[in-house]
Amino acid sequence: MDAAGWKPRLRGSCDSHQATHRDDRPFPRPGYSVGCCSPWPRRNAIADASARSGSGTISTTTNTGANQHGGHRRQEHFLDIPNNDESTDPATLSKLNEPIRAAYRALRALDPTDAAFGPADDHLLSVANQLGSAFEYAMYGIDVEFGPFVSWRGLPGPQWAVQVLVVATDESAAGAIEAVNKWGRMSEPVDPDDLTSYVLDDEQEWDGSSLDRAGRAYRRDCGWDFSPGQGGLYLLAVTPYSSMSFGNDDMCYGAVAGFAIVHDRDADGDYESLAHLWVAKVWRRRGVAAGLLRVARGRFPISGVEGPVTDDGLALIRASAPDLISNAE
Repeated sequence: MDAAGWKPRLRGSCDSHQATHRDDRPFPRPGYSVGCCSPWPRRNAIADASARSGSGTISTTTNTGANQHGGHRRQEHFLDIPNNDESTDPATLSKLNEPIRAAYRALRALDPTDAAFGPADDHLLSVANQLGSAFEYAMYGIDVEFGPFVSWRGLPGPQWAVQVLVVATDESAAGAIEAVNKWGRMSEPVDPDDLTSYVLDDEQEWDGSSLDRAGRAYRRDCGWDFSPGQGGLYLLAVTPYSSMSFGNDDMCYGAVAGFAIVHDRDADGDYESLAHLWVAKVWRRRGVAAGLLRVARGRFPISGVEGPVTDDGLALIRASAPDLISNAE
């Protein structure tokens, strides 16, 4: 298994085809399906009728020699409509040709990492087939740059300042502090008078949530093997950009500019271990990381930093929490 954790797979289950069906790319190309060797389809009843009557546009070709496969006779059915001329290819002539290619180029530009995507000048249907995957990777790029989108109950602060929310993501912390569902929306705070503390709702989903996406952005940005996942207390630095009131229900909409995660590793009820800290690219050098560390230490008895620590992380600890430097190095 390679460093990315992906084992080259075979496109067929037939041993005789392993040499030609092997796919050694780092991971399957988006839209690329892995099939298996199976008997060739039987003659179609419509094709049979057409062949007997000699009418219609369906042509039936039976190859009894070179195309035999595993003891099964291959039968191919073709419409008499050639499609090997680019000047008459319906896909090439479509009015969506250039918009699809332009959209594909724009999406790839948002996340230029090499993810086995094909070029924009491939056949139009090949390009269109990769739009969904290109969009997903583009959103990953947006998450790393700005932080994933999130909404929460409450009002924006003075000057729409960055706000820190404390979110419990496991049962052990549920009594302390609400996490985010798959749409990135917060539910009710633990205390109506405390709009900074939230606890996980059993009905909410972790996969695809704002916290999950923030963790994945952190993993990709720092090159870690795994994202933090669900567990511990998340301190979210959220940046509101709009708000809306629904009667007595106020909602803020923004992005997760950064987060810190603290854990109670010895299960004594105190969250004393700083496990992760990350800030989206556009919010760096603005005091977000130092602010998260300050809030974490002010609210929890942080006494240790879990490694490994990046060079930027060491610089932050030296500047903002020098008493923890021996734990981080």
